[in-house]
Amino acid sequence: MHTPRTDHLLRFDHTAAAAMATTPSSPPSATTMRAVQYDGYGGGAEGLKHVEVPIPVPKKGEVLIKMEAASINPIDWKIQSGILRPFLPWKFPSIPACDLAGEVAAVGGGVSGFELGDKVIAINFPSGGGFAEYAVAQASLTVARPPEVSAAEGACLPLAAVTALQALRAAGAGLDDAPPKNVLVTAASGGVGHFAKRLTSIHDTNHININIATQTTKNTSFSISSLSLFAMAAAADAAPKTMRAVQYDKYGGGAEGLKHVEVPIPSPKEGEVLIKMEAASINPIDWKIQKGMLRLFLPKKFPFIPDKVISMSFPNCGGLAEYAVAPASLTVARPPEVSAAEGASLPAAAGSALQQLKAAGVRFDADADATAAAAGVGPKNVLVTAASGGVGHYAVQLAKLAGLHVTATCGARNLAFVRDGLGADEALDYRTPDGAALRSPSGRRYDAVAHCAPPAPWPVFRDALADAGGVVVDLTPGVAATVRSFLHRVTFSKKRLVPLILIPKEEEMEWLVDMAKQGKLKTTIDSKYPLSRAQEAWAKSMEGHATGKIVVEMGGTE
Repeated sequence: MHTPRTDHLLRFDHTAAAAMATTPSSPPSATTMRAVQYDGYGGGAEGLKHVEVPIPVPKKGEVLIKMEAASINPIDWKIQSGILRPFLPWKFPSIPACDLAGEVAAVGGGVSGFELGDKVIAINFPSGGGFAEYAVAQASLTVARPPEVSAAEGACLPLAAVTALQALRAAGAGLDDAPPKNVLVTAASGGVGHFAKRLTSIHDTNHININIATQTTKNTSFSISSLSLFAMAAAADAAPKTMRAVQYDKYGGGAEGLKHVEVPIPSPKEGEVLIKMEAASINPIDWKIQKGMLRLFLPKKFPFIPDKVISMSFPNCGGLAEYAVAPASLTVARPPEVSAAEGASLPAAAGSALQQLKAAGVRFDADADATAAAAGVGPKNVLVTAASGGVGHYAVQLAKLAGLHVTATCGARNLAFVRDGLGADEALDYRTPDGAALRSPSGRRYDAVAHCAPPAPWPVFRDALADAGGVVVDLTPGVAATVRSFLHRVTFSKKRLVPLILIPKEEEMEWLVDMAKQGKLKTTIDSKYPLSRAQEAWAKSMEGHATGKIVVEMGGTE
């Protein structure tokens, strides 16, 4: 619930009064409190005085509330001005504000249903008392405040919201006998008016019954049931309806084409789940989609919120936001051993690496121990290009889990990381002549190549493959590579190129998460960015020099 600009709140900082500090479960140990009061009619804001007064003692049927917030209503300053003098004879000095929110600090005789520390909302009309660190209220006009309703929101409900409710009831809303269909709300942006407008919507769309009996106090009528209703309604309304997101509106533009927006939280359709995002990783396919490289297929419409989530939401994406929807069939539980950042890195990158190796003939058993290679089936020597990148660093680890001999290419600065950190048997600097020719330091030829780097000429791969044949599974195929793959297939070539198109599978995601849980598959995080700096993460991914994964954390430090 957004507090309208016409609402005025007073919040209480109890830490500023060390001498009065109490725990939520203990009654106040001090005997005095800070308060704001006035000594007579008139004077306006200048007539208010800051004073130190005794903490009130709850009488029979009352509760003492340790105040967190109080709201100001026009009736408060009208009482001070003396407008209601004939109807409300007043005792001075007076502490104003009758809308109270805080926690129970003590209870009077005969009070049940409240415990010390309970968060509550109350009204103390017309006596007031809210502009103080403690206030008393009738237990019969005090209700529990759910955690979804802040103290500020709760303090706005009693007088204004109940007045709106009773006005609608007086007009016949909620009654069975021909309730009104068209309602005019004047001053609809004000304290009472904005609640009246919300109530008409609640009644129409959610079918909340607002025909509730009232109970009478000395000077006016309030409904404790009404107040409970508003606490529940506010809890539902307090749930966010919009979210921060990063999106782009057209092809091209790179990081500068990304825009920070506030958009409605998506609603999950049949077979989908809504995820409150903790982290999302950026993959090259994201900015390639933005470039228009898949224009014939993706995206289908603009604006487009990019990236994948802890679940897999490809190609619809939506991960660079506070909430995202994903197919339930591609959503797996994240165990506590796997952080949100690690989990967000697995679906696209690790999934691509796994499918690359499977397309090359590598087999994995349930425990990911050495399998096919040890049995003499499938490839034995594998080359992984761009081995320090998002997909590559997973491919090296998975190939080693399968018992293969792994040669890897990377930049000079990452040679030790790929060899010692990931476990590659050999590492090549791709900028050297041997690295450019994919030449193994041990003279091996490759049974399979997991190609994660930019496109390379086919003759380079052909010469690096074993004479008996081999396969290059290309993660970044262009038009020429696609045509060549077709020719290899129809000519039954022993040395062939296979383009990879990632097809997410739930069982593979579960297997990868389990490997991560067991510590057999580790994620290297290059860098983390908060959502507000998503453009920087995007630009860094486009530079192509990240070691491991780039992650955007929704609650990350700014």
